[in-house]
Amino acid sequence: MSTPLYKLEHLEVSVGSDRKPSATVRVRHLRTNRLEEKVATGDGPIDALYGAIDNAVNEGHDLINYSIRSISEGADAFGEVSVLISFGGPCFSGKATSTDVIQASAEAYMNALNSLAAYRADEESVHFVSKGIMQAFQCGWA
Repeated sequence: MSTPLYKLEHLEVSVGSDRKPSATVRVRHLRTNRLEEKVATGDGPIDALYGAIDNAVNEGHDLINYSIRSISEGADAFGEVSVLISFGGPCFSGKATSTDVIQASAEAYMNALNSLAAYRADEESVHFVSKGIMQAFQCGWA
């Protein structure tokens, strides 16, 4: 994978029996060094977490799949989270493991979003180069 474009610097998730789950995140945009702090609520803690991350990175996409499985046993069991997101056809995956499934969920999602952002950056570069080459041929520079 190429250099990440986003880094999750902080997450906080709140749940309770008498309130809607909420999440606060701080995401650093590594190209601009801008730090975004966003809050969201959701149907559950992961939904709230992903909503806050989406608000911070502002990358359009759809969550296709979220799965979690135990990869060890006992009180300190590791959970492995896998996510799959899509952007108009191409799919991007992320995976992470931790004893904290909320943290693993955030890391897996950030990995997928960084893959999407890298794809978009590559796509923009290809478009720019292709457009420049075509303009050079049209101008008779070839």
